[in-house]
Amino acid sequence: MKCSPMSRLHEAVKMPDPNLALREGAAGKTIERRVTLSESLDAAQNAKLSEVCERTPVTLAVKSGIDMHTTIESKAPTPL
Repeated sequence: MKCSPMSRLHEAVKMPDPNLALREGAAGKTIERRVTLSESLDAAQNAKLSEVCERTPVTLAVKSGIDMHTTIESKAPTPL
C-alpha cells in the first residue's frame, strides 16, 4: 500500500522532537527552533512543515511582540 505524501508527513511528525534555544548576539535576541523527525521528508513536505511551524500561535505571538503572561493554577486541594 502506497502512502500519500500528506499521510507520510503526518507519520513523520507524529512524534517530533522540538528543540528551542534563546540566543543573544550582536543582532539581538533570536529563538532557534529545531524539529527532529523520525523520517526524511521530500522538499515539498519540508516546505509545508516549515510553513506550519511559522504559523503556530506562539510563533505568531512572539513575532508580533505581544506581551505574554503566565497564570499557574491547580485543581488539586490546597495542602493543610
